[in-house]
Amino acid sequence: MKYYVTADVHGFYTLLHDALTEAGFFRDPEPHRLVILGDLFDRGEEAKKMQDFVLRLMAEHRVILIRGNHEDLFETFVTADEGKALSHHVHNGTFDTALRLTGFERVAAKIRHRSFAAAAPLAAQPQACYNTKRTLFRQVCQT
Repeated sequence: MKYYVTADVHGFYTLLHDALTEAGFFRDPEPHRLVILGDLFDRGEEAKKMQDFVLRLMAEHRVILIRGNHEDLFETFVTADEGKALSHHVHNGTFDTALRLTGFERVAAKIRHRSFAAAAPLAAQPQACYNTKRTLFRQVCQT
């Protein structure tokens, strides 16, 4: 098994896709997987494309996810903080990621504390995966 490894993609789907294309990930005829070492989201503007790509790889059993601090931030955002746009969620990009993943309008989401967990399947499903905080966040999800 061959592994392609990347880290801290932060929602920059096009950059990741281009790097994987250059490395031969999509043409590789041998069995292989992508290992992402945390921080799938926050910062970049392509969260939805990133989510769709990773969900597709998960369905094909071709990705291993290592949980990073931004996954922790998103989980806290949708659970303990109930989707409230607290300053650290805005500063870290978590709130904007939730908006991109759900299509919720910014002002309405701040006022109504929209249910981001139901609308952002990948970012909000750590409970569905084997989670050994900061170690393998291996894909064993029911997709």
